[in-house]
Amino acid sequence: MIIYCLKANFNFGQFLQGENLPVNLVIAKEILANEETRNTMSFFLTFVFASLCAVFGFKGLEGAIFMTEEQYSNFRDGLEALFSLNSLDALTVYNNYLARRAQLAGLDFVEYNKEHKALCRLACLTRVFDQAEGKIVESEFKSLKPQERAELTRFLVEDGCSRRGTVLFHLPNVMQNASLNPAITLAQAMRQLIKMYELAEVAFPSTPGEMGVNTVMVEAMANHAKSCKDPEIFDCTNFELVANADNTGKIVLSPWQIVTDPDVLQRLRVECDSLLSEVQLRSIRENAFAARVSAGAIFPEFRYFNDDNDPAVAELQKQAKCAMLSVFWTMSDQYEAFTRSQLVSEQLSEASWQDLRSWLDPMVEDLDTVMIICTSILVSAVCQIPKFRKQLAPGISEHSEIIRHVLENCPKVLPSYTRLEEGPRQLLRACLEHDFNLERFFSAESPPACLSVLLELMKSQQGQQDASHCLFISLASSVMKLAGSMGDKSQEGSLYMTQSRFLKLKVGLDCIAKMDTEGLSEKEVYYNMLQEHAEACDLPFEASDPDSIAAARLACLTDMTDGTTVASCLRVLTSEDHEVMVRHLTADGMTQRPAVALFDAPAFLQKSAANPEIGLSQAVRILLRVYKVAAQEFEGSSRGVVVIQCSQLVKFASDFVGSAKFQDAPFELKLIHDGEAVVLPKVWIPVNNPTVLQSLANEALDLCSLMLKSKISEERFKADIDRIYPELSYFNPNDQRHRDQTVSAMLCVFWLVTGNHEAFIRGQAPDKQLSRQSWVWIQDWMLKEVKLSSEAALDAMMTFMAIHALGKFDEFRETWRCLGFLFYWFVLTRVVLTKSVYFVLGLLEATQQQ
Repeated sequence: MIIYCLKANFNFGQFLQGENLPVNLVIAKEILANEETRNTMSFFLTFVFASLCAVFGFKGLEGAIFMTEEQYSNFRDGLEALFSLNSLDALTVYNNYLARRAQLAGLDFVEYNKEHKALCRLACLTRVFDQAEGKIVESEFKSLKPQERAELTRFLVEDGCSRRGTVLFHLPNVMQNASLNPAITLAQAMRQLIKMYELAEVAFPSTPGEMGVNTVMVEAMANHAKSCKDPEIFDCTNFELVANADNTGKIVLSPWQIVTDPDVLQRLRVECDSLLSEVQLRSIRENAFAARVSAGAIFPEFRYFNDDNDPAVAELQKQAKCAMLSVFWTMSDQYEAFTRSQLVSEQLSEASWQDLRSWLDPMVEDLDTVMIICTSILVSAVCQIPKFRKQLAPGISEHSEIIRHVLENCPKVLPSYTRLEEGPRQLLRACLEHDFNLERFFSAESPPACLSVLLELMKSQQGQQDASHCLFISLASSVMKLAGSMGDKSQEGSLYMTQSRFLKLKVGLDCIAKMDTEGLSEKEVYYNMLQEHAEACDLPFEASDPDSIAAARLACLTDMTDGTTVASCLRVLTSEDHEVMVRHLTADGMTQRPAVALFDAPAFLQKSAANPEIGLSQAVRILLRVYKVAAQEFEGSSRGVVVIQCSQLVKFASDFVGSAKFQDAPFELKLIHDGEAVVLPKVWIPVNNPTVLQSLANEALDLCSLMLKSKISEERFKADIDRIYPELSYFNPNDQRHRDQTVSAMLCVFWLVTGNHEAFIRGQAPDKQLSRQSWVWIQDWMLKEVKLSSEAALDAMMTFMAIHALGKFDEFRETWRCLGFLFYWFVLTRVVLTKSVYFVLGLLEATQQQ
């Protein structure tokens, strides 16, 4: 009986409070009604009663202190309901209990009325035992909007029998704390309850007929309901559900919560003024500035980056911090600190440093301006945090639209923004909502239409002086963000702002200035920029000649100073392809719509040009194909500019080895939304260059030789296999699990061959670790039976490990359907045909059959 009772694992306290679901009773009844053990239910209920009597046992052993007559009367109904499990089904028992609690709370209860059941559960969850309190719960429930009431009812009537339901563990604490907190209402708690249920529904999708419960711990919300002193803060509480694989999870409050206290905002304003005054007077050192900025006491948004589980967030934090340091270095004229991490050959010159500081004079001299710029840096970075975006701007993907949505709907979550005076705050909002990517302009990634946002920004301000100042703040913020954009790699100065990058930046800034001072149009400014670059690489430029514009833009994209090479890439195209390429390179996004902006195209072209197996010409042909596919995908689009993300092409070009057919590499265009898509290259191209194949074979044999001699570390092994076994790059981001399993299999072979038992078992539970005896047997078996004693045999095994999972994802399988290709490819790649090869091919055939 003890075993069956333990298996039942039924929480009587949860039942009394309406916290668990009918399915909990179903499971308990099925276990306790076992014919082998008579009276199991009575035995279990006796245990439950005794456990309740002992709740206050820690206070003393002089009798059952907790189980007074008053407490017994509260629990008696629940005990009687459980006793009826012997004769009634679980759903009837649950409903009977709710009916009794409804009677106590003075609530109507009809079993088939879903709102009655939902309201009664809420009364139980709020620990209501009299009619006065029941009427309060009813009034709060009915104060919800009809849609809110219907949604909450849907969640509260889940039984867990027809579909998995959700138990919010400690929800009674949330409801009771809210009822006792004079600052918030039960209706507000009910709205948060809806949000928690919605998160659980997304985190734990279920199918009809699936019985069971999802358990979500909500202590964080219970504590918040108890301590929160502001109803607006409680309504705007941001949180997430951290889910586990076993249908459990917990509610975690997000670091970004609104700030409404005017005293707090005033303190932030004063402390920020003080800090920036010290910078202006050069009375604070770099380390002290960095510490005060990143601590979050002056700029609270820096606390928003504390997510240990997402390395991308850590990178954003370092970039934002480096951008703030760039403000510090320029204000305090610290040239050596700004350039200390740059290579001497690429270092920003002192003359360029003075040019930069001269251009930034309005920031250096005016504290209000520098405060706006610092806030702009932070707000822009925070709005890139994935969880922040998901919670505060759900369904929105464009950065400028996310910023606009946050500033319009929940600006108080950004205290550095809300602490500004009205004028500076409106100025900053205008700059943030008219998001302009300076680097994509001067690298020619974006078409002329990108400059329209700056014209709109200036038009939004009254008076020429305001317009000019607003333009400066927008551009200065961009310059400082660029200076800090490589802060994730080093914060010892600005790695980004080298001499060559500054010169391109200066050209871009000088051209944009003419939009303000001379009233030039977007195309005129853009062509001025192209002309400057064309002259720098000895290319003729004529603004009325499409071929000239196309060549100059391609030169900007490649960042090459040899204009002849760039022009030749266009000349070798067929007349039809040349026309298509020129049409896309000259599309302005205003009269010629939509223009296709290839983001990260410069990095792709530069990686391709640096790779001797590719070259610039093949890369240009890839972009031509991308243009063609994008034109078909977005034909008829009302957008002026559509964006194609090419970051995956950059990695492809960087890792590619050995084929003259790179330009024919297959890819797909995956739509993100109606104005953006991403290029996903299919990287499984047959390697048919004998020199490359021989090089891979030699490197593989050298690696295997080091393994057999145990003369290679695990870190070097992991670094080398990515290069020696190119198949590891075939897994796309959606197949990371298969790639991880493949690398793990190769590591297991590495540990076995090198005899590293400790590394092999380090992730295993101590009581389940593979024994030393079994380890010795496996090694002996591999040596004598598998015969992994030669470089060729070991390479065969490593190759099999590298390729065996490729058939598990659809794209690869659709491209190469037959095992014959695998055999051909396998032999061509690098493995010498030995007995070991045939052994591995036999494994391949077995895998294919499975």
